[in-house]
Amino acid sequence: MAAQLPITFSEVLNLTNPSLNVAAENIKFGSCTMESDKFITICESALGQIAIVDLSAGNSITRQKMSAEAAIMNPVSKVIALRAGQMLQIFNLELRAKMKSHQMPAPVVFWRWISPNTMALVTAASVFHWSIEGDSAPVKIFDRNPALTDGTQIISYQVSGDSKWCLLCGISAGATPGVINGTMQLYSIEKSVSQMLQGHCGTFSVVKVPGRDASDPAQILAFEDKKPDQPAKLFVMEVGRDKSAPGGVFRVTPQNIPIAPDAPNDFPVTMNASKTHGMIYMISKMGYLFLFDILSGKPIYRARITTDTVFAATEHTASGGIIGITRKGQLLHVGLNEQGLVPFVVGQLRDQQLAIDLSSRLNLSGADDLYVGQFQQLLAAGDIQGAARVAADSPRGFLRTPATILKFNQCPPVPGQPQPVFQYFSVLFE
Repeated sequence: MAAQLPITFSEVLNLTNPSLNVAAENIKFGSCTMESDKFITICESALGQIAIVDLSAGNSITRQKMSAEAAIMNPVSKVIALRAGQMLQIFNLELRAKMKSHQMPAPVVFWRWISPNTMALVTAASVFHWSIEGDSAPVKIFDRNPALTDGTQIISYQVSGDSKWCLLCGISAGATPGVINGTMQLYSIEKSVSQMLQGHCGTFSVVKVPGRDASDPAQILAFEDKKPDQPAKLFVMEVGRDKSAPGGVFRVTPQNIPIAPDAPNDFPVTMNASKTHGMIYMISKMGYLFLFDILSGKPIYRARITTDTVFAATEHTASGGIIGITRKGQLLHVGLNEQGLVPFVVGQLRDQQLAIDLSSRLNLSGADDLYVGQFQQLLAAGDIQGAARVAADSPRGFLRTPATILKFNQCPPVPGQPQPVFQYFSVLFE
């Protein structure tokens, strides 16, 4: 029997099918946008209209007579932003009313919604945030570093969940033919300082750190680090936390990214973190999907899901996976195969600790024998606390049974320590 894969993969929609009637030449970076899993917006400039695909309403399509060079739908509501030259306008489609407009002092080269109420506007020199509320004008947040100006194409801009950190990502032609360099500017809004990173893309996420109180999650930055003549690595680190804070600063050992042998100059173009499963989905220019565990940074899976370029990807909230659009108009969905993940890690990666960690964190089957073995080993070694935690964390609570209580009752007491069974109960109460 073939081994189960750790992911599921499917084509959700093709924008060029006759029922949608979207011209292939309109499906490209800039004129076709997807800010969330609710809407896809396509500028049909030659016809003077905007096509909006409502993914939450059976992929229904509507067209609005609006002349614009670019348009992006709000991630949660039927509010649309239009750009024509340096003029920006925001409309509420349900109320058929213009909400606000602004004439930018310089052309906008990249823009996106960073929240339901705020847009990010990137010009050749600076980054602005524009609230849709009230009459306020765009506010400059920071200036682009010189390394991210001339000859650089901006492909991504991210803001952390606490709105304290910004990540601007750009690409440019390298000195070696076929090599594309990546440069990122990490900016602290609180401290008004930047740090330059070498790599093509990154993403923010909030994670619960093992061993740290659940009320003290980590605001982390995950990014691809690619220095000249060095292998690409995945960095996962906490940002904004003082080194002296209780529990320290969360950071994992950088992990090598397994670039495909037939694509030595390949580089990532999208990176998304799954809030549901604690995974990182990364898609490369040549259509390779990479799946990483966010708490260890370890690569789990790589596969080529398309021969075309994916230019936009976003989290798919219903599945915890992602959806992405290719230049041929395919809307692809990638999700986690919960039944196949742990068996794949055990059988293919042979990483028992990762299998145990994933099984416990996501409450998945597939590592029960590993849990039993680890529990018995710790118990035999007299590590009562360790054995108690393995039993307490066992997926689906399969070790939290009367038989386990009996095992702790049979353990000889250690002078100066509570009875082993009481230690087990204490861990359960925690």
